[in-house]
Amino acid sequence: MTSNSATGYRFKSVILALGNVLVFLILLMLLSQLKHFLPQKFERYALGILGTIAALGSVWIFSKYEKISLQKLGLLWQKNTLRKFLMGLLLGILIAAAMIFIQVSYAGMTITLNENGNFLSFLLWSSALIPLAFMEEVAFRSYPFIKLNKAVGLRLTQFVMAFLFAIYHILDGGSLVNALIGPGIWGLAFGLAAVISNGISMPTGLHYGLNLILALLGTKNEIRGLFTIDYPSHASAEAVQAGQNAGIALQLAVLLLCILGMEIYLRKRKSYPSTLYNPQPNNS
Repeated sequence: MTSNSATGYRFKSVILALGNVLVFLILLMLLSQLKHFLPQKFERYALGILGTIAALGSVWIFSKYEKISLQKLGLLWQKNTLRKFLMGLLLGILIAAAMIFIQVSYAGMTITLNENGNFLSFLLWSSALIPLAFMEEVAFRSYPFIKLNKAVGLRLTQFVMAFLFAIYHILDGGSLVNALIGPGIWGLAFGLAAVISNGISMPTGLHYGLNLILALLGTKNEIRGLFTIDYPSHASAEAVQAGQNAGIALQLAVLLLCILGMEIYLRKRKSYPSTLYNPQPNNS
């Protein structure tokens, strides 16, 4: 490639990547209107299914335009898909449990059994978190991630896609700061899992595992957890603030680990190249 053609190629790839996210958001906004025709209790299932259609639909449009098969984008079932998903799920559960244990131990919070909890009901409604996680991984860690990675490299791709992932969560009514230190940081973790595992099955499992533990503790809207986590009634304002600070510190620790993991991956990439998430531009 000449310098001009390489620049043009990178610019086109960036436009396609960002355009794909935009098309997903538009399709999601349109299709999500259909959920109002269903009972309120099915809203999360409806959003997950309709959102998955929007995510896959946007990727399909751009893959047809570029004549790229879904297999090359890692969106077809393979023999190791379930194994990677379960590995991600276990990792997500362990990470979330460890972070909660640290925060509870440091801030003196309590975890109690929810007397109104029901295991079968929890299992039913928390399963909606699977299509919700899959939807977001398709939308942010498949086609647009690959295109951007190919154009500008992994470092910039990680931060751009994590930022877009955070902005997307603001649509739910959250603040920019909370979105950046929450979904934004975890977006880096999901992206790192995607490049390491060479697909979205592991980050989908990781995503689901994290949310599953949060739902178990009743911190996910519309899902009645089996346990509750809170400060004791006699907790001081200082103790509550300490707990909040511990939560922020843990999020920053995840950020540092993601950056460190990315740098280690990039150093080893020449020895263990990823053909899916780090393809080389054609020389023609």
